[in-house]
Amino acid sequence: MRTSLSPRQQAAVERLETVARNENGHTRHVAGLALDLFDGVRLVCDFTAADRTLLELAARLHDLGYAAAPRDHVRAGVARVLRSRIPDLAPADRRAVAAIMRLHSGRDYQPALRDPLFRALPRRAQILRLAALLRVADGLDNGHVQDTHITRVRVGPRRIRVDVDAPHWPRNLLVAERKANLWDDTLPKPRALRAAPRPGPLPL
Repeated sequence: MRTSLSPRQQAAVERLETVARNENGHTRHVAGLALDLFDGVRLVCDFTAADRTLLELAARLHDLGYAAAPRDHVRAGVARVLRSRIPDLAPADRRAVAAIMRLHSGRDYQPALRDPLFRALPRRAQILRLAALLRVADGLDNGHVQDTHITRVRVGPRRIRVDVDAPHWPRNLLVAERKANLWDDTLPKPRALRAAPRPGPLPL
């Protein structure tokens, strides 16, 4: 994964992960998936390099509240991030990271939009698009086994096709489909998630 975080941001995230007893395997894998999606749709969404940093931070920190409050881990994680000082990140951008995190969980994202966090949120449309990518990426590691990989993202004339290799936990693809509703509501083109073609047996 090509990181967008500065060394100081990386160190700050690692400190937060340690203090919160974060499940690093899952969140770092989700971050990699989210950035693969980002890089594939960047041009069609007019994303910037700063947007990539926001998404990576949100993905790395999206389950930060789980160890302390499993049943309300989203709000707990958001609260911790809003209290934290992440270097090279303006207060408005820290709020944007928290907003992306706030939307990562659950099939229906609409109730989360009523959170005061979204009132007068700068660049709201782009933040929702970043959250849409995180939702799909999180769904692709629903099994928390880090076996799912994105093999290709192709922007077609009508859809954005995402080829996914999920050999051991195919349910990840089904969960990602259910969590792709925000993608379909905010990105310029709907997604088509599909299992990547697997090579057949070699001819005898």
